[in-house]
Amino acid sequence: MSAYLSPAQVCELAPGLTESKLKTMRYRRQGPAFLKPTEKTVLYREADVLAWIESSEIKPGGVS
Repeated sequence: MSAYLSPAQVCELAPGLTESKLKTMRYRRQGPAFLKPTEKTVLYREADVLAWIESSEIKPGGVS
């Protein structure tokens, strides 16, 4: 069973991310996948948020 997070909880998982930035990302169809069970309710699957964070990994360049 999936754990569902509110926008505030997503921001707790990703330091520096604000609810305002998250809202803008939803509007632009960026960021983690989200669910809208009602017009005013936004939820995120914890697994989707963690996958989105992990996908942003930047590896240092190789040795010359």
